[in-house]
Amino acid sequence: MPRLSLAADHKSAALTISPVRAQDRGWYMCQVNTDPMTYTRSYLQVLVPPVLTDWSGSSVEAREGAAVSLICNARAYPAANTTWRRTDAEPIFEKPRIVWVIEGPDLVFPSVRREHHAAYTCHVTNGVTTPVSRTTYLTVTYAPLIWLERDMVGTKAGVDATLNCTSEGNPAPKHFWSINSSNITASSKYRIAEVKNGTRTKFMLTVRNTGPGDFTYYGCHAVNPTGHAKGTINLFEIREQVISVPTKPTYRTPTRETIFEPQEIPKSPQMPSASSPINHSSNKIRVDTQRRKNAVTNRLPPSPSDEYKIGGKGQMYPPRIPETPVGRNRTSFIGLLDFIPLSNRSFIGCIPMSPCVFFLLLCMVHVLASADCG
Repeated sequence: MPRLSLAADHKSAALTISPVRAQDRGWYMCQVNTDPMTYTRSYLQVLVPPVLTDWSGSSVEAREGAAVSLICNARAYPAANTTWRRTDAEPIFEKPRIVWVIEGPDLVFPSVRREHHAAYTCHVTNGVTTPVSRTTYLTVTYAPLIWLERDMVGTKAGVDATLNCTSEGNPAPKHFWSINSSNITASSKYRIAEVKNGTRTKFMLTVRNTGPGDFTYYGCHAVNPTGHAKGTINLFEIREQVISVPTKPTYRTPTRETIFEPQEIPKSPQMPSASSPINHSSNKIRVDTQRRKNAVTNRLPPSPSDEYKIGGKGQMYPPRIPETPVGRNRTSFIGLLDFIPLSNRSFIGCIPMSPCVFFLLLCMVHVLASADCG
């Protein structure tokens, strides 16, 4: 059957084109051979729906940082308008400004990034025919990255410890753990687990019943065809620290009723009789003995009327000093000597007094005596 056919009678004529083609577009003239001749002209407009002539395809893969162009060329009449959008309704570009729609048959990424990993749809329409849409999935490959939850993990010996790493990469990386340059496999000592969350994967290593050999450095690894990433975690032992708190010495204020501890006194030699010849060495012994008595009793040399109470084994107790009546909440100057430690008293007794020091002491006695009388 011919594509062009003409039907005419005495009243009319008709031209049929089937199927019509784009090249059939143009002016057509109907002529009647009369005298004079009669004719008419008609323009045939052929509308062509969008037909893709060049398309990137359903999938495009590119390495991060490379230049990528997505193509969606179409033939149509009238000329079609082509727009690009992300199918997840996210902006195509965010820097230096946010762009949601790109017009034109080409979508160009000068340097594709991992955030451009998505599906893109081109929409072609000429406004008079049915629109045409195609979707291209852009895959961006990149080397793995690793994030450490903590790079130092402390635990006590005998307790289980868990180490955490998170990785991201495309294609999805494979993970493994190492210790001292040796790979770790799942066993009764080690437990390995992975949890996927979107494009990221969290992988964990649990060390059971930690011991001295477990406190070292562990490596978490992520590997894919584009690269390798490694993180290092230090597992250390937490030991209990014993802090010694120094105790404060207890001080006791001596009172008049304080009982002095007996002290050992060497026995004095026998005094020579009147008929015995004078022995200078014995006099020296008596003087030394008297000095030792003064040092032991912590008092000034006693008067001849003072008596010493001799205890067992040559121990001697110093005589009590008679109390002096004082006012309420007051202490006499003589009673103040009871508050001076024994060692200090002996030291005071040994200090040679200069006239100035003696004068100052007399002044202090006078002031204290006046206070007692008041």
